[in-house]
Amino acid sequence: MQRFRTHLYSLKMENKITDWTDRMIKTGTSWNEKIQKELDESDHIIYLLSPDFLATPYIMDVELKKGIEKNDRDQSAMQFIHIQDCNWQNHPKLASLQHLLDPNKVGKDILVVNDPMNDKAWVTIINDLRNVLKDK
Repeated sequence: MQRFRTHLYSLKMENKITDWTDRMIKTGTSWNEKIQKELDESDHIIYLLSPDFLATPYIMDVELKKGIEKNDRDQSAMQFIHIQDCNWQNHPKLASLQHLLDPNKVGKDILVVNDPMNDKAWVTIINDLRNVLKDK
């Protein structure tokens, strides 16, 4: 996550994004209310897919559901970053949305970061995000 935020910094410096993660929630704050507020105010939501992501009921039942609803109403864009191999294809809505393809492979192989220090993958992801933001 930290390496991703390091790579995001260029977009922050260009005033293209502001970022927020649940790690920014202050002690004593209602975390559910804060997450709901941030999701409501977001115009672009990035999900970091991993086995842990898929196995967390709050993420799947609340955070992802809200993001999908906003995306379906064109209120927010969604982007999926695969940080580890996981079985995302079995989630009907995740499987129906486009994921970032690996430019170094032929066909429909999804880009998976796997190693947090995989700067080549992060650069590809940031460039894709920059293109998505440009289209907005």
